[in-house]
Amino acid sequence: MPDDGMSLVGKELGQYRLTEKIGQSKTAEVYRAYQEGLDRWVALKVIDVARMSDPAFLRRFQREARIAARLRHPHIVSVYDYGERGGFAYLAMDYIDGGSLESRLTGQPMDWHAAASLILPIARALAYAHGQGATHHDVKPANILLAHGDWPLLSDFGIMRMSRTTKPLTVADESAGLPYYVSPEQAQAVEVDIRSDIYSLGVVLYEAVTGRRPFSANTPIDIAMQHINKIPESPGALNPSLPAMAEAIILRTLAKNPGGRYQSMEDMVNALQMALVQTPSGSIDPTYTPMLARHSTCPRCGALVNTLGRYCTKCGATLRSSDQPPAQPTASSPMLRETPVGSAHFVLESGNAIVFPPKTELTIGRADKLSQEFPDIDLAPHGGTALGVSRLHARLHQRGSAWVVEDVGSSNGTFLNGRRISAGEETLLREGDRLRCGQLVLTFRST
Repeated sequence: MPDDGMSLVGKELGQYRLTEKIGQSKTAEVYRAYQEGLDRWVALKVIDVARMSDPAFLRRFQREARIAARLRHPHIVSVYDYGERGGFAYLAMDYIDGGSLESRLTGQPMDWHAAASLILPIARALAYAHGQGATHHDVKPANILLAHGDWPLLSDFGIMRMSRTTKPLTVADESAGLPYYVSPEQAQAVEVDIRSDIYSLGVVLYEAVTGRRPFSANTPIDIAMQHINKIPESPGALNPSLPAMAEAIILRTLAKNPGGRYQSMEDMVNALQMALVQTPSGSIDPTYTPMLARHSTCPRCGALVNTLGRYCTKCGATLRSSDQPPAQPTASSPMLRETPVGSAHFVLESGNAIVFPPKTELTIGRADKLSQEFPDIDLAPHGGTALGVSRLHARLHQRGSAWVVEDVGSSNGTFLNGRRISAGEETLLREGDRLRCGQLVLTFRST
């Protein structure tokens, strides 16, 4: 909505008291608000319905609010309330005070692994959302929020779709912001699908690893025309340390024709994971096997769910590894070659051993009946609660005959041999490696 000096700071909408304006777009204002009943801070996106020239806008806003509220994923900002008061409609969502990826991009190239470790969880979140029938339409650094340091969260699902025009971008659209991250299809105002999100995420990744956007100009129409017609400069030329595989991934996402891009976000996820395990010589770690998208039924309500997410979008039940069937082979992605787990185990500093259950994917944490968290490796009996182990702390995946570990949003971090593992970073476990969850140290043994 235009900024005409009006502010809702100090006012109340429903059960929320608005205390600070923290953001604004062409159609909405975002406030930090306090919900006294639950003693929590929320981010409140507010729409002034009277200012909307389209009479159907409110109906679309309500529909998109329902779509956003159904998305339950550890890397998507949760939307949990909708209301209308005094001519305003609003959405209440998680308040994230760690800033956005936009503030992290300083104009200097990021290390490839650091950049990919931030983008990979967002790609996984989009893969999950696409599986639920939701397309984002506005993927950009300002909509990637950072919690707990390096835990990325995607926000603003559906809002761009409601406000997008039915004509090509013009200079008059400048109030909406320069279209640095739009796909060629969006720039031409033609029908878009999930491959538009793939393009936009590729633009974000390009900017992260090169320190600059692929296209830049002074007006929206000039930037839009570059997205449609201009080939971006090679990211490898701007960042010579960028691995060849990483450059190939970025350039594929930026194909002008959607048919030249990855055809699903799961494909992009697999490509990013493969690039993250590329060795210095350029070869791929032989223990790597792609993570396949999988579908199963919710153990509580029976709904079909995409197991890239952690929650059932119908009833909210937590999806545990034991609820998920083995991945099925496809023509392009072979089934994970399961090898005997043998006697892989962790050894505690006390000398006690924790043997891995006979599964190819394991969660590490501490059991909690109230939150329905039941990790495969429960560290609560070993002092995990006092030592800062989260309910869901880390995840292990079997890759061929080896194991990789990744953090899944723990409060106190997961460390391998003293180095903190970034969100979404899969790291190979080797004989004798010391894995620290919070302050609890586990030594990995594979024989």
